[in-house]
Formats: sequence, structure tokens, C-alpha cells
Amino acid sequence: LGQEAKMKQIPTFTIGDRVAMSPAFLRSIHDFSHASATQRGHVTHVSSVYQDRTLVQVQWSDGHVSKSLNVNLIHEVQS
Repeated sequence: LGQEAKMKQIPTFTIGDRVAMSPAFLRSIHDFSHASATQRGHVTHVSSVYQDRTLVQVQWSDGHVSKSLNVNLIHEVQS
């Protein structure tokens, strides 16, 4: 894939978006716990590290904060 095609595949998030951990990511690390699959949060900060890498900060519903989470590990959920 060319650089332009790779950039189109990167998920985009804005502050306030509701998110959850990606089911594909959880399966890849063999995390089948109910807690991980149902955890919800919202994006509090977005930063582009490189052209092809975007990190977000997520405030989870349990109070935990993920400070540098790759956007490929999460997906947007409906309210």
C-alpha cells in the first residue's frame, strides 16, 4: 500500500468521542474478560506522533486514564 492508502486506514477520533477497546485487539491478547469487553470511556486528548500514528488519552468509566493509547486498539461506540 502507498503512504496515502495507509493514512486512510487510521481511525480518527475527536475529544469527547465515546470509545471501547477493540474486540479484535482483546482477542489478540486473549483477554476474554467481561470487564474489558464492556469497559467504556471517552477521548480526552488526541495527538499525532507521526504521520501514520495517532495516540489518544482515554478516561475510562472506572476512573482509570490511558494516557497514550494507539487509536488502532479502540473503536467508537454509540452513547
